[in-house]
Amino acid sequence: MSGWNVAADMRRWTTSLGVLCFSALPCLTLFNSAALGGESVPVPVNLQVPVFLKILTFDRNFDQKKSSQLKIGVIYVEEDAASRRAKDDIAKILGTYTEKTIKSLPITYMPMHYTSEWDLDETAKSQGVNVFYITPGNAKNLASLLRISRKQRITTITCVPDYVKDGVTVGLGLKNDNKMQILINLRSARQEGVAFDANLLRLSTVVRR
Repeated sequence: MSGWNVAADMRRWTTSLGVLCFSALPCLTLFNSAALGGESVPVPVNLQVPVFLKILTFDRNFDQKKSSQLKIGVIYVEEDAASRRAKDDIAKILGTYTEKTIKSLPITYMPMHYTSEWDLDETAKSQGVNVFYITPGNAKNLASLLRISRKQRITTITCVPDYVKDGVTVGLGLKNDNKMQILINLRSARQEGVAFDANLLRLSTVVRR
């Protein structure tokens, strides 16, 4: 599977969704399962961010979630090299969005090293985090992350497709033809107070667990 063919397919897909048109693509780093200890990250980071941001605008409850900003907490595990690398990569891309807005809200982010459920709960609440981006290496933390997200109505997104089956609301993967695939866990979406528009659901693979 070549990085260029995957990127070209994703470019056409994202253009059809109205995200943006990638007229020229830089060299892309494609993570693989071996590099991530079996937790595959098939979609390059620089393509994840615009797609995730567009997906968030399809939440019909977005405007009801009172906030002065869209604050993304990047959840990572310090002891896990792949998790740290994913955190650094996504932070680098998110840093280029800090002067942009989504539905008139400024986009901000903060790395959040997972130490305990209590610490993350308190930090997310005090910092006004409304989206969790969950990096690889968090499989053992998902249950506690989801308790927090459902209690605080924080939308969960992830670069690891398998996490969606375990309860994360939105993930990105690749189909067999190497085209990008949106994965949405409807049960989790409801528990996090998310109501995605039918137009998005028609473009997505819906997980009903």
